[in-house]
Amino acid sequence: MQKHTLLFCLLAVALVFKVCGQEDVQTLKSEIKSLQERVQVLESAKTSDKTEKQGETKAKKDDKPVFNIFWKDAPYFETEDKAFSFEIHGRMHADFGFIKEDDEIAKISTTKLEDYGEVRAARIGVKGTIYEQFYFQADYELSDGKVTLRENLFGIKKLPMNGVFQVGYYKEPFGLEQLTSDNYLTFMERGTVSGALTPSYSLGLSYYAATDDKKFSLALGFFREKSDAASAGQSFGDSGSYAFTTRAVALPFFENDGKELVHLGIAYSYRNPYKDTKTYGSRPESHGVPFNFSTVTVPDVEDVHMLGLEAALVFGPFSLQSELIYSWLRAEGGQSWGHEHFWGYYVYGSFFLTGESRKYNAGANAGLFGNVKPLNNFLSKDGGMGAFEFAVRYSKLDLNEDVFYGGRLDDITIGFNWYWNPNMRMMLEYVYTRIDRPDKIPSMMELVDAHIFMARFQLHF
Repeated sequence: MQKHTLLFCLLAVALVFKVCGQEDVQTLKSEIKSLQERVQVLESAKTSDKTEKQGETKAKKDDKPVFNIFWKDAPYFETEDKAFSFEIHGRMHADFGFIKEDDEIAKISTTKLEDYGEVRAARIGVKGTIYEQFYFQADYELSDGKVTLRENLFGIKKLPMNGVFQVGYYKEPFGLEQLTSDNYLTFMERGTVSGALTPSYSLGLSYYAATDDKKFSLALGFFREKSDAASAGQSFGDSGSYAFTTRAVALPFFENDGKELVHLGIAYSYRNPYKDTKTYGSRPESHGVPFNFSTVTVPDVEDVHMLGLEAALVFGPFSLQSELIYSWLRAEGGQSWGHEHFWGYYVYGSFFLTGESRKYNAGANAGLFGNVKPLNNFLSKDGGMGAFEFAVRYSKLDLNEDVFYGGRLDDITIGFNWYWNPNMRMMLEYVYTRIDRPDKIPSMMELVDAHIFMARFQLHF
């Protein structure tokens, strides 16, 4: 409105200019120039106000996070500023097994060993980041015909010393093989010692830290073990069940983005067992065996100490990995047995016939092997065949001691893995297992053993 008024005034001035004398020309010119400047100022202010309002509208739109959707070995959602992210992940492992055993094994359990087929694992979960530093994860698994709580946690990252604080239900920081995801294990099952002597899922809180170059990392955690009658993620009772667990990892050699490395690790756990009783046990390296070949239960335990040593080497397509785990139990006062010791180890080597290397993840809350990605996917446009890996493992578990006898178990596993792509693979394995159970099979004049042939078809994302 002001603009139109000023223009009208200019027109009027022009008419007046025509009828005015020469003496008033300079005065009229000055007034016209002043009015023109006024119009320019008002137009500039109007343009500025419009630009400001547009900026406010855009800012309001930007306040709402917009997610980009893409595939990152799983459906992945992420905002432009990476402050918010969300991933849906899952797995399905279908196993088949054929078992040939000595008749003497029937003395260990009345359960008969049979050929089998099973969905070893079916899991679905979500994990993500909110406000850049806060993260969460919730996983549920169908296994053995039951829905089981797995990782259920949240935490804060980017803390001092590249630190991560975490609380919830998850695996204690103990054991290279135990902490590695089932999706990325070289063999279908962990070694007998990893299954028997390492702690697994517990309710607790932890702090993870690492150096800037990620060549040294440390984890400290306080946990409560699951009590007998409790469901996963629960712990009840005043008698024991507390644990302190720590793990340190060093990479004295790390080159070529982890394709050449040396991994060294040590873990320790102090535990006050639930109801002052501790049980260890393991089946052979096959989940289809329905009972433990070796098992021992020790009552009247004051405390438990566990020590784990880790070593791994990767040199291109070749890798070696080994762990030694030792557990000693101290008796409560007045018990005659005093101390009992149980231990075991495994060692294995693997080689990629197609040139790939095992993927390693360094840093806080890591120090683990990850997903193998074939150089050429099976049935790709390039006519790839995927990745082929050959592996051999020997493992030993000794649960025989002076007073308590749980048996000795020796396993040899030969495996062949065919990675179709980063999300799918087929696994073929042969397991030879030999058992020494003087408490169940007094006469050991002949070897008591079993032969197990297995296959797995695996999908994970």
